[in-house]
Amino acid sequence: MEFRYFSADEARAEITLRQADNRVYARVMESLGNLPHGFPERPFVAAATSFIATPNLWNLGIAEQAAHLGLPIVFCDYTSDKFTTYNRDKVGLLKLRTIPTSKGERKIFRVANPTQWDGKVIRDIKTQSGENLVDFHHKLLGQYLPAASIVDLSRFYKEKGPRAERYYPSLLSLFVWHGILFEDYHTYIEGLFPFVRRVIMPAYALVTAQFGMSPIIVRHPWKKGLDCYPQDLVIEQ
Repeated sequence: MEFRYFSADEARAEITLRQADNRVYARVMESLGNLPHGFPERPFVAAATSFIATPNLWNLGIAEQAAHLGLPIVFCDYTSDKFTTYNRDKVGLLKLRTIPTSKGERKIFRVANPTQWDGKVIRDIKTQSGENLVDFHHKLLGQYLPAASIVDLSRFYKEKGPRAERYYPSLLSLFVWHGILFEDYHTYIEGLFPFVRRVIMPAYALVTAQFGMSPIIVRHPWKKGLDCYPQDLVIEQ
């Protein structure tokens, strides 16, 4: 099945049409049974998924697109996942790097020792100062996006899964009627392609066949450096 990305304007027009049809809503809710705790039913939202919502350039870029569309932004966390030093995104939550200046200078904030927390649940990690890592990143996010909403999907994933092959159809179903997902499943990132083939593509095909319409996904192209933070990032340690 061909994977479709919507442009931002197409996505807004499409979800407006779908939300005018209560039959679509009824079918989605019959399938899901329930929404994740805190996930808004109306109005429809722009959404991004990550382990912890944090103000890196990737998330700030999605928030900028959402603002352009006039949509509220919801960041979806997965804090019950386990930390591993083999995952660059997870390590980046403990070792924050700002985007380099024109002179190649950058700041690096080591807020916790990755090796110490290898194999631990993300929401249990504490910074070197003793602060909970999730709270730490959420406070940083609030400095840049004070109006952003954060929803932890951990319980939702456990209910629908717990393995990704089981819960990803439910995740993508949220974006048939309730919101627009900003993501990039097709830019090469080390280690991601096997997951896309094994989990994302089958889930996408299943949801599209089930509802006769695809999840509404806007491609937010990944490129090197989007896991970095703004140059004005300040962390008191």
